[in-house]
Amino acid sequence: MHDIGARKMVLVGAGPIGCTPYALATNGACIEEQNAAALIFSSKLKSLVDQFNNQFRDSKFVFRNSTADTFDSSKGEICISLGFVKKKLFILYFF
Repeated sequence: MHDIGARKMVLVGAGPIGCTPYALATNGACIEEQNAAALIFSSKLKSLVDQFNNQFRDSKFVFRNSTADTFDSSKGEICISLGFVKKKLFILYFF
C-alpha cells in the first residue's frame, strides 16, 4: 500500500475471538485459548506497527487495540470505556 501512495494506516488488533456469539452459543462460555491467541496476535501486531513507524518516516501507522475493551465472559457482556463514561453492550445470539 505504501508503494501506491498510502501514508496513513490504522491496523486493528484482534478482539476476544473466543467470546463470539457462536462460541458462547456452542460452548456456553468463552474459549480462553482463542482469546489468548488473539492477545498474542495483537501484541505482535503492535510491535510491527512500531517497526513500520521507524522504517517509513514519511508515513503514520496507528495501532488500535481492540482487546483493551474489557470483557466479562462470566456475564457475556463487553464493557467499553468511552472517556469518563462506561457503557455496557450485551451480546445477543440466536439459536
